Amino acid sequence: MNLTLEQEAVVECRDRRRLVLAGPGSGKTSTLSACIARDVERGIPIESIAAVTFTQRAAESLKQRLKGIASETGRGLYYVGTVHGLCLGVLRRAAQQHGQQQPSVMGEQQARELAFRFARRLGTKLTAPEAAAIVESKEPDPAVAPGSALEAVALLFHQHCRKAALLSFDQLRRVALAELRRNPPPIGSLYWDEVQDADQTDWDLMEACASGNVMAVGDPNQSIYRFRGAQPEVMRRNIASGSWTV
Repeated sequence: MNLTLEQEAVVECRDRRRLVLAGPGSGKTSTLSACIARDVERGIPIESIAAVTFTQRAAESLKQRLKGIASETGRGLYYVGTVHGLCLGVLRRAAQQHGQQQPSVMGEQQARELAFRFARRLGTKLTAPEAAAIVESKEPDPAVAPGSALEAVALLFHQHCRKAALLSFDQLRRVALAELRRNPPPIGSLYWDEVQDADQTDWDLMEACASGNVMAVGDPNQSIYRFRGAQPEVMRRNIASGSWTV
């Protein structure tokens, strides 16, 4: 694999926490696959290596590049895919271990329609922002009487979701984070791409997963998903914190 001097420096760096500044077209996928190959050469079991990508397409591209390593070892990585896929896998394994119902993820529209349905059942009218707030809220304490019609809808919504093991995408990450903190995964080396489009919860997930080495990759000046909750300022704070090798 032909790498530039800068890419070689990233591959050879053995610091535990690495933050690599790299934007589109900089050869990130090649560098990530080279880093994973070097981990395996250094004796890190491939099944303890995980890579989180921003899209499933990027995950498939990385998997293709790692086919040779997987065939040589006869094993695959612990995980390659999106953050939501990682979280869902964590929760499904936990549910299986405890004999619980397997969780499913609701799309944004599905979740809001569910909130509207419970509002109609209670004779309450919801606006779209109110429905979104219910979907994103934490479950109210069932022992406390609802103080408003919105709280009553939220209580019904969350009780139904808990019984049916349904999670919104935001809930998925929050619940998975709690599970990861209770039971850290056997990940010895973690790679996380496009961190400029991550938010604080994503960074918390990264910390919860990273019992060994972690490398985060991105460019805070290339964040284009603020409308979906991206927080490039979190990456900037980590760059300035001194706790990462940049």
